[in-house]
Amino acid sequence: MAPSYIAVLNVYAFANVHDVSWGTKGDNKVATDLGTVSAAGKNKNEVEVVVPTEQKDINAAYEDALHVLSQKPEKTIPKPDLNQKQEDYYRNFRTNVLLVWTLTNGLLGAVVVSTAGKADDKGAQNAVKGYMGFVLFSVAALAFVRFCGSTAYLIIRLFAGE
Repeated sequence: MAPSYIAVLNVYAFANVHDVSWGTKGDNKVATDLGTVSAAGKNKNEVEVVVPTEQKDINAAYEDALHVLSQKPEKTIPKPDLNQKQEDYYRNFRTNVLLVWTLTNGLLGAVVVSTAGKADDKGAQNAVKGYMGFVLFSVAALAFVRFCGSTAYLIIRLFAGE
């Protein structure tokens, strides 16, 4: 249970699954202005709407609408701003880190499973001891690097006066 919990926790930490954009990238703005309605008289709750009632006015409005719909608007390619480029870079980097981390974990699991023989084998017991020793010393080394980095950060922050 614990190894799967640690793996899932790392995936959540790497992936930031709370930050789901669904690929809209700024597509939440209204593309065209649909017009406004303003109050016409003294009463602010009343509006005046002019609706064509003659047949030729209705036909002219229909032809006008068909003409507007038949013409394709110019496609404008929006230039992403610097903030968006930086955010996209971070997301891409985070995705690549998660992909590499997942593949190397799978590779490590495949190596451990393929090199370990039967549990009764002395070679299998030695392989397990070697693997556990590797895990112990690599975690200790990474914890030491983390300790040195956080200590250096605190010392720099202490003298910088932040």
